[in-house]
Amino acid sequence: MTYTKPDALISCVQNTRQQNTCLENETDAMFTVHEAEKLLRALQANSDRHGELLCELTINEQAFEAIRLQPETPEGSAILPSTINLFGDDTSLACGVDEKGFAARAYRHWINHIREKGFDAELALRCGLTPQQLQMLCHVLIQASDKTDLQTYLARMIDDLKGDPIARAYCTKMVLNEFITWLGYDRVAPEMRPNSHIHRDSALFSPLLREAPLAELDNQVHSNIVWLGDWLIALYNRTLEQHEE
Repeated sequence: MTYTKPDALISCVQNTRQQNTCLENETDAMFTVHEAEKLLRALQANSDRHGELLCELTINEQAFEAIRLQPETPEGSAILPSTINLFGDDTSLACGVDEKGFAARAYRHWINHIREKGFDAELALRCGLTPQQLQMLCHVLIQASDKTDLQTYLARMIDDLKGDPIARAYCTKMVLNEFITWLGYDRVAPEMRPNSHIHRDSALFSPLLREAPLAELDNQVHSNIVWLGDWLIALYNRTLEQHEE
């Protein structure tokens, strides 16, 4: 397995840029390749603060309580209950609205949480980012969650936990926080993931082989370095994906 030092990430990204020059021609693109690279550089330069950044982005106790204490009934006062089948014999469409109610509301809470963090100027300062870069990061996370259909995945994961509100809430927290950790690539088959720029012969977030290339480092430290490098490239790819259409 070929190992690439984290310092070589940017040069790898610049090679990737040659395959994505069409992005810069998008007049309505919110972020350019240059802006995506600047964000990647800033995150890499302040990688010692990455743990704090992710800790702030994951569901904290306050956000968790907001999700856990959600009312069982959907928001609003609907005159026509959602349990009434308006779709004839197609029961899959009828039941889907009610079953996804909790997941939809939890997902909205999560989006609001991420959006609020995007406007936390103190967090941006502590993590070595500009306010605009933090907003960009949070925007990419929200858009990537939509592209990967996080809400539907969440609904599927908690479907069997309707009778246990506490277990359902903790499962919801786990699913949403794991999205921050893996950016949705844990739900993508390895052969379908982008290549790692740390371990060139592997896909992003592939399990490490026993013979670690950095023998002088503790295995856990080495794993953290590889994961961080893969996370940065995963974020970069998620940014570019928003402009593929």
